[in-house]
Amino acid sequence: MKTLARRLLGSALAATVALTGLAALQTPAHAAFTSSVGGSITRSEVIERAQYWVDHQPGTYSQTGFSPDPTGSRNYRRDCSGFVDMSWHTSTDNWTGNLSDISAQINRSDLRPGDILNSAQDHVILFDQWEPDHVYFSYYSFGSTPVKHKTHVSINAATFDSHPNGDYVARRYNKIVEDGSGGSGTGTGGLHEVYADTDGWNDGSTGSNVQAMTSALVPGDAHPQTMALEGGVLHQIYGDASGWHDASTGITLSAGASISAAYMTGAWVHTMAVDNGTLYMIYGDASGWHKASTGISLPNGSSISAVNMGGQWPQVMAVDSGTLYQIYGDVSGWHKGSTGKSATKVSAVNMGGQWPTSMTVSGGVLHEVYADGTGWHDANTGVAVSSTASISAVYLSGTWPQTMAADSGTLYQIYGDASGWHKGSTGVHATTVSAVNNGGQWPVSMIMV
Repeated sequence: MKTLARRLLGSALAATVALTGLAALQTPAHAAFTSSVGGSITRSEVIERAQYWVDHQPGTYSQTGFSPDPTGSRNYRRDCSGFVDMSWHTSTDNWTGNLSDISAQINRSDLRPGDILNSAQDHVILFDQWEPDHVYFSYYSFGSTPVKHKTHVSINAATFDSHPNGDYVARRYNKIVEDGSGGSGTGTGGLHEVYADTDGWNDGSTGSNVQAMTSALVPGDAHPQTMALEGGVLHQIYGDASGWHDASTGITLSAGASISAAYMTGAWVHTMAVDNGTLYMIYGDASGWHKASTGISLPNGSSISAVNMGGQWPQVMAVDSGTLYQIYGDVSGWHKGSTGKSATKVSAVNMGGQWPTSMTVSGGVLHEVYADGTGWHDANTGVAVSSTASISAVYLSGTWPQTMAADSGTLYQIYGDASGWHKGSTGVHATTVSAVNNGGQWPVSMIMV
């Protein structure tokens, strides 16, 4: 396999605007200032907003004074956390002790433009960009007058802005999106791995930007293997001790193709894909990657979910014209049978039975669809999930699958217990999700942001 070099995000600095004085801040928005108060915001806009207060100083440092943002849409406090709020275009006034309510902790090595280093007890700085050695970096700070842009600072320095290095935690705003992704799940988005530990949810970038993705876990691997569309070509993205790697399979798929991966056997995962109205199976072996038609028709954009039920080929649960179907292959060919259940989205798991168990979205609510000797059954969880959400079911243990859902731009964990079904926010921004069981207490999710 040809391994691609890990990508680094370049940062776009703002052009200087020929305006002077605070009155100029009330002028119409700069072309790059497109976010709404409290809405999703791209990394480049965060940096441009930060740079604007450097170029057009808002006034003296004050924990009680406020000044307008570049578009005049809102006034923000003139201190370190108020500067971050302004850069992120938040709808609330935060301080270092509660910035964790609107951001997720990440690894320092994953810092990207627009992220922060936050010392909850006293100070926060806004990360700008790494230098090529990934040791030195630049950042924005409003710790005293004036607002500053500092360069060539070592990540190993004893202090940042006169506060101990060890007090700072790297965090990412929940509503930040990659440039070009639009936060809508369309176009191109950054691929991240999200996992939980006793300290909470963690969000780390793989360095790849993708158009669509699906993941499965190969036994023995530390990270999920992700199959992703990049420029109309299916790529295999995997992580090991040396980092994340991105390799082309050479298999082309049309824009908007639906894909879903399942591990069957061997070193690579299988991918089922709806391409130009037909379901295909894509697999790799010693001779390369192959794309084989199942002969099964499905509408373009159909929600599909591949699952290993123990046979030679993956089974697929698929939504066709609002109805959930089971698709499977045997020695006589591929077959498509209706479950008779309504659905707009589906994600299936193997819970040890003869048939897949599916988590579906129907009527804006998450359902569990399962089969036994008497037929297919549909159980309403009562958990609201939007019809545009991306869902991924994973079986860890117990009676019910868990579901990770990217719903309205936020990643949620949905699970059932004796007291009913529950939906909890991870605090991580996501537009698309694919989750796996890696043997831990919580699912591991690959997401697009």
